[in-house]
Amino acid sequence: MGECTSNTDSVCNQDYDEVDACYMEARYTRAVEGFCYDGDCRGKRKIGVACKNSGGNYDNNYCVTHHCDDDYGVCRAFNAAHGPINGIAHCDQYIVTLGLNPTHTLFACEGDCDSDIDCSNKYGDSVCFHRNYASDPQPPGCLGTVFSNWDYCVYETDLDAAYPGGWDAISHEPDAPEPALKVFPDDPMFEVKVVFPGPEYALALLAIFALVCFVWTVLVRRCRFKVGKPQFQVLNQCEDSQEENNCL
Repeated sequence: MGECTSNTDSVCNQDYDEVDACYMEARYTRAVEGFCYDGDCRGKRKIGVACKNSGGNYDNNYCVTHHCDDDYGVCRAFNAAHGPINGIAHCDQYIVTLGLNPTHTLFACEGDCDSDIDCSNKYGDSVCFHRNYASDPQPPGCLGTVFSNWDYCVYETDLDAAYPGGWDAISHEPDAPEPALKVFPDDPMFEVKVVFPGPEYALALLAIFALVCFVWTVLVRRCRFKVGKPQFQVLNQCEDSQEENNCL
C-alpha cells in the first residue's frame, strides 16, 4: 500500500468488519475510507476507543461513527447534540465504559449507570441493566467487553427479548417474576406458637410458687430478728471518773 495524502485516497481504503461497516455506511460517503496520518493510512477506530489526535484535539475522522466525544475522549455512537439516528439504529451497539460516575446522560450500551434515570430515552426507551458480579450476563443488545461488575444502559426492547420475565441482579435469577425483589416471602419459613401447659403442670407450678413464698417469708423474719437485736449493752455508769469524757 502506497503513501496517502488524504483520507479519501484510494490507497487508504480499509476493509471493516460488519459492525463497523454499518456505521461507516451511515456516516461517511465512502464506507471504505481510512484515516491518513503523515502519509500512513490507518483504519478508523471502533466505538469506545480513544480518538485524540497528535495535536491533542478530539478528531471525529478517527471514528467509524464520525463522533469523537470531547467529554470522554472516545468514539461514541450517539451524542445528545446529534439529531436523528441517521441510519445507525439498525447497527449493533458496542460496550462503552465511560466512567464510574459519568458526567452526562448515557446511551445504549454505555456505563456505568446507577439507575434508569442515568439512561437517555432519546433514541429509544432505555433502562439500567444492573450487574452485581463480573460473571453476570452481557447487557442485552451489546457487543464487546464489559468492565468488572459495572452496569450499562440497554434498550427496553432488547431487555424484554432476552429476559421476558425481567432480570434481577440481586437474586441472580435471569427470569425473576415481577416484582423482581421480594423482601418477605408469601409462604412463611417459620412460625411462633405459644403452648399453654395442661392442668398437671399448672398444679406443679402452683406448688413450687407456694414453696418459694414460704422460704422467702422465713428468711425475711430471721433477718428482721437479727437486725433488731442490740449488739452491745451498757452495764455501768462511771461515777468516780475524774474526767467526764471517760464515762459511758
